[in-house]
Order: sequence, then structure tokens, then C-alpha cells
Amino acid sequence: MPSGLVLTEPEDLPELTEFLRGVFQASSDAPFVQPEMMRWKYFSPRPDWNGSRSYVLRSEGRIFAHGCVAPVAFRLPRSVEGPARLVSSMRVIDWAGGRQAPAAGVRIMRQLAQLTDTVLAVGGSPDAVRVFPKIGFRHCGNVAVFARVVRPWRQFRSDPYPRGWKAPLRLARSTLFSLARLPGAPVGWTCEAVGAFDDSIRPALDFDPAGFTTTARSPELL
Repeated sequence: MPSGLVLTEPEDLPELTEFLRGVFQASSDAPFVQPEMMRWKYFSPRPDWNGSRSYVLRSEGRIFAHGCVAPVAFRLPRSVEGPARLVSSMRVIDWAGGRQAPAAGVRIMRQLAQLTDTVLAVGGSPDAVRVFPKIGFRHCGNVAVFARVVRPWRQFRSDPYPRGWKAPLRLARSTLFSLARLPGAPVGWTCEAVGAFDDSIRPALDFDPAGFTTTARSPELL
């Protein structure tokens, strides 16, 4: 582990929660700082990572930067020389640097980047998007996000972010969109709940196209 990085443990969650809330100016009921969510993101066992995935930098006993590793492995296209090659990667979530320590967020990102072959960033706050090119990230493409609100009133009541006068307008727009008829499923398709995956799904997971990169998955990971 790079010098300076400290793994967090479950007993650190109260202190870390207050730090993240302060950096992101989030309320106590914001979903990303709920205890169950944080334990799942940081400590829930994964077959592709050993132990805690939450790291902090400390100074004089206080947290001044945080980042959580969300692991991913990319499977490069196979070639005539052999099978696909795996490249380890991560996305850093809950990435935060305290304002009392300038460049703390940049420092922890650079140290976390030493843990895997590559680092992936998708979206981010305006501050993060401005910083990414300065620390070596390169824009590779855009991801389009589409959403449909099916319960506008529930969304309105549980929205953790203060929207002021925009909140009623957002409710009206979501209500209008929710009235549109949902498309039906394709003919012959069915949907069923799956409690756990087993080796029967391996033929789909082992799909190895020659022309593009895919992410590596396993029944254990799913």
C-alpha cells in the first residue's frame, strides 16, 4: 500500500461520515452516508478485493482526504497470439479532500492509482471534472443516462437535496412523464428473479469478442 494511505475500519464510520458530510455539504439523511450503504460500499466482502476498500489520509489524527475503491477488471480484445488479457482498474467513489489541506484530494487519488493498472472516472462534481485532466485523466467518451420516474410523489418526498422553487416544477415534470405508457416486453421474452448466480451463466460471461473491450465478471462477483 502506498505510503500515507490508511485503511478505514467499521469503527471509523462516525468520523468519516462527518468528514464526507462536511466536504459535500450533505444532510444527515443523504443516501450515500447512511451506515448500511457505507458498510456495503467499504467493507462488504468481494472476490476481487481483499479487506477494506476505503482509504484516508490523516494529519495530526484527523482525516483530510478520502477515497473508496470500486474495483473493475477490463478484458482486452483477444488477438491471434492468445486469449484476452485482463487489466485491473478501479473507480474512486466518495472521493473527497478537506479544504483545510489544499490538494489533499489530488494526493489521495494519485496514491490510490498505484493500486491498479488503470483508473476509471465517470462523471463527477464540477470541481472533480476540472481536476481530472490535470492529474493525467484523458477523455475517452460520453455516457448517456436515461431515467424515468414511476413514483413522482415518493421521489419528491424523499429527495435529499434542497431544490427550493425548482422542487414543485420537478414534481410536475416527473408526473407528466410518468403518465406516458410504458412499452411492453418483446414477444417471447420473460423476466424472473434470480437469488444467486451459478456456473450456468458462464457461457454468457465468457463471451470473448475480438473487436472491443469488455468487463470481466464471474458468478461469485455477481
